[in-house]
Formats: sequence, C-alpha cells, structure tokens
Amino acid sequence: MNDRLEKIFAAVVPGQAEVVGRVVRSSNAADVGKTISGAKIYRLYLVNEGELDIASIGLYSGGFASEDDEVVELEKSNELYGAVHSNSVFLLRELPFGMLDFVLWYYVKLTFADDTQLIAKFEIPKAYGLRKQNRRFITALAEDAYVFELKPF
Repeated sequence: MNDRLEKIFAAVVPGQAEVVGRVVRSSNAADVGKTISGAKIYRLYLVNEGELDIASIGLYSGGFASEDDEVVELEKSNELYGAVHSNSVFLLRELPFGMLDFVLWYYVKLTFADDTQLIAKFEIPKAYGLRKQNRRFITALAEDAYVFELKPF
C-alpha cells in the first residue's frame, strides 16, 4: 500500500433517526413479514488521519444489486471536491437507508498539497458491510464509524 493511503479511509456513520420497515419479499419465506430497522440516513466521510493535506478529491461512484436474476445499477456520478486538511474529515454524501441494499463502489482521485496524485478505490458491500469488526472510534469525527480501507488502483 502507498504510505500516503495508510491513514486515509472512508467512514460510514449511522444517523440518529431510525426507519422501520417490513420484509415483503425474500428468498427465505420465514423472513417475509419480519420487521427490520436501521438508521434513516448514513453519512459517508473521507477521513484524513495523515500528516499531509489533500488539496482536492475527485470521486467517481456507482452501485449495483441483483433482483430476480437481473442486475440493477445506480446512476454513476463524477464529482470534484475541495481540500481535506490533515487530521480532519470531509462529508462526501448522505446515504438513505435503502442505498445500503446496493453494493456501492467508489474510485477516489486524491491530489495532495504537493501536487502528488493517487487513485484508490473502496466499496461498501451492502448493509452487511457495516460489521462490528470494522467499527471504531474516529477522533476527527468524535464518534464511532464503520471504516473502509482505500486500496490503490
């Protein structure tokens, strides 16, 4: 892994408000009718715990899921964001509850203050990617978050 990426990662933080739903279709008939709940909104951050400032972030993203043996794709987006200083966070976007029914993928182009550029990727593999083992306290957020490693691309 590139040393610059060692302390830069994506973090997902569940919001406080909850949404409650009922399973209407499932491959397991016993699940139909069950009540499920989760955060109404999740916040996706880029966390820079490194010593170097990031001058800009380019983000290319999309997602997919399968339903009845067909792949459903989200619209792809391409966005450019400003700086993320060392030991700080940047809110990339809010994710409504239903977005975590999709595998979400992201390609991130980081331009550092010294003009070095790196391209990395990460993905959130549906809601089941939000596991206890990848949750930790993030100092810059002052709260727990689910962490997703950026891998060089």
